[in-house]
Amino acid sequence: MTMTTCCNDGKRMTPYSAFVSTTPALPAFYWDVYSSEQRIKDMCKELCKLVDYANELGVHTNLNSDKIESLYAELEQFKESGFFDYYAAQIEQWIRDNFNEIMKQILNQGIFFGLTEDGYFCANVAYQLTFVLDTIANYSDENYGRLTITY
Repeated sequence: MTMTTCCNDGKRMTPYSAFVSTTPALPAFYWDVYSSEQRIKDMCKELCKLVDYANELGVHTNLNSDKIESLYAELEQFKESGFFDYYAAQIEQWIRDNFNEIMKQILNQGIFFGLTEDGYFCANVAYQLTFVLDTIANYSDENYGRLTITY
């Protein structure tokens, strides 16, 4: 007996329905009453459906286990063939391609220009940007006092 609640075409299995989906009603007439043999036959049909469902679950579990094992083997092979080097190279290339835009965003968020009380032009640098920005403090340098980017 084949089961209609599950399939092998890649779709998900539906949960097994209960033996009695609704509350049994009392028969209106005596001839509507099931005999003991009819009840046993119906229970055997339900038991057969339950066995088919359990077998189908086993088949799906085995298929999933095989797929998981093959994916795990592929991942291990990918890791052994330079997984980390591959992604490190991808990240490095992305940073190289986008570095100017990244720095522009950082600098736009951390530098504020203005005037001091004495009337001098000044640049206020956020503490997080002190590793990127500096001023030339050498008095003999022609660029003394200028804001420089050190990246």
